[in-house]
Amino acid sequence: MSIWEVDFMEEYLNYSLSLLELLNSINASISHLGHARFSLSHALSLVEHSSSSAMEHLKAIQPLGEGKACKEENKRSVRERPFSGKEEPYLEMRKLADSSANSSLKGLDAGVHEVIMERSSIPKEVKEVNDAVPCLLNAMVMGKGNNAAEELKRRLEVLEKTLDSVQKEVEDLFSEVLAGRNELLDILRRRKH
Repeated sequence: MSIWEVDFMEEYLNYSLSLLELLNSINASISHLGHARFSLSHALSLVEHSSSSAMEHLKAIQPLGEGKACKEENKRSVRERPFSGKEEPYLEMRKLADSSANSSLKGLDAGVHEVIMERSSIPKEVKEVNDAVPCLLNAMVMGKGNNAAEELKRRLEVLEKTLDSVQKEVEDLFSEVLAGRNELLDILRRRKH
C-alpha cells in the first residue's frame, strides 16, 4: 500500500467521522425540536379544558443547549468540542458533496448552506411556531383563542412534516456514510491477511 493510499484512506476516515458526528448533532437537534413540538401539542390539547394550565405550558421553542447540560458542555474548551460553532466541518462536507454524485448529501448540503449563509440558527418552521405562541396567549387572554389555536396547530403540523423529512434524510445519509466506512475498513482488514 502506497503512502498516498494510506493518507487518502486516513483523510476519508477522518472526514467521514466528522460527517457522522455532524449528523448525530443534527439528529439531537431534531429530537429536541420533536420534543418541543410534542409539548406544544399537549398544551394545545389543554386550551379547551383548562386555559390556565394551557397558558402555563405554552412556551416558545428554545434553542438546543439552553439547559443545564449545555452549560456543562460550554465549560469544555473550544478545542475539545467537535464542532464548537465553526464552519470547517461543514465546508469539508461541502467538498465531499461537490465531488460526490450522492443526492442525499447534496440535499442536506443545500439546507445547511442556507442556514449558515443567512447566519440564522432558527429554521423558518420553528420561527413560525414561536411567532404563533404569543398570538395564542394574547387571544386566550381576550377569550378568543380558537383561531389562534388552529393556526398554531397548523404550524406544528408543518414542523412535524419537516422534521420527519429531515430525519429520514439524516438517517439515510448516516447509513450511507457508515456503510462506506465499513466497506473501507473491510478492505483494509482483507489486505492485512
